[in-house]
Amino acid sequence: MGQLNATIKFTDYLRLTGRRAWHWTTTMPSRTSNTLPDPTSTASQYSKTSQTNQEFNADLILYFDKRFRRFLRQRKPRNFSENLKYDALSSSSGRFAIPGTIAPANGLTQTTSEGFSQKEIQSVFAQATLGYKVMVYLNLTGRNDWSSTLPAKNRSYFTHQLAYQES
Repeated sequence: MGQLNATIKFTDYLRLTGRRAWHWTTTMPSRTSNTLPDPTSTASQYSKTSQTNQEFNADLILYFDKRFRRFLRQRKPRNFSENLKYDALSSSSGRFAIPGTIAPANGLTQTTSEGFSQKEIQSVFAQATLGYKVMVYLNLTGRNDWSSTLPAKNRSYFTHQLAYQES
């Protein structure tokens, strides 16, 4: 697991922040055995599983926060990226041919399974706040995402919000 952050301040009201984070886990082979007095029983079995998960995230945010006489303006355009990967391998066997030898190759019934998935999301986000005399605020928000899990012709979706507030 790791994280990296950096901020560049251009002026008192304008700065750029970049962040990168990653998380990587590997489950070492886990073993399960259920050995009965009769090792040729269908209930006697052995399984072995190994899996890896990876997650990488990154974003870039530009902050603009400035007052103009009685007005306040804040803007936050943002780019976000997320990548997820999953990989697993599992094997099991049962009805051991040689009593006392617990191994996948010793089973008369053997199964193997494998899993893999990958997903990527790219996003653009923008938020703007306009305020007047620290009494009235108008907030505008928009976000567009592109997901690799959606059909190729329709991978993009947009959400927005408009909010008004009085103090």
